Amino acid sequence: MAFDGADIWILNSGDSVTELRASDGTNLKTVSVPPGAVSMAFDGANIWVASYKATGAVTEIQASTGEVLGSFLNDYVVDGGTPISIAFDGANMWVVTDYEGEGVLKIQVSNGEVFGGLYGFVGLQGTFSADTIGMAFDGVNMWVTGFNELTAFRTSDLALLGNFSIWTQGAVAFDGANVWVACSFGCDVNKF
Repeated sequence: MAFDGADIWILNSGDSVTELRASDGTNLKTVSVPPGAVSMAFDGANIWVASYKATGAVTEIQASTGEVLGSFLNDYVVDGGTPISIAFDGANMWVVTDYEGEGVLKIQVSNGEVFGGLYGFVGLQGTFSADTIGMAFDGVNMWVTGFNELTAFRTSDLALLGNFSIWTQGAVAFDGANVWVACSFGCDVNKF
């Protein structure tokens, strides 16, 4: 799910997203996206959807109209690596790939330019564990969950800040002070 400041956007069976008015749940619109939609982020104007079955597709949707503005990463994610999670840092969308990709790419929101490759940036290659699930931005750093591991890197210079042990993978969120990681198999929530 994603919140655009007024409405909630939800994924529907992996091939569309629906906008619901947050105040009363009214269905405002449904927009088709490539199959396998698994994660969304809002950039202040547009909704970005990562689809893991769509040869690396990340779709940008204008929140106010539902118009599809573009598709990204089709030429960057190969050999089984597909988008699995997406997060916004205030200027860029960061996309983590999964299923043997295990890398990170950056899309500049202002012009759609893509930085990185299959295994991401120099200094980050090999730092992500398999089965990446989620990512969150804390205002300075990006936090990425994988199987039994939470990885943090600074977005400004890609410095690896550390790999932290967790019990299996899960969704991750930032509350303004701490990073929280949910467990996908009934174990405790981790707080960092």
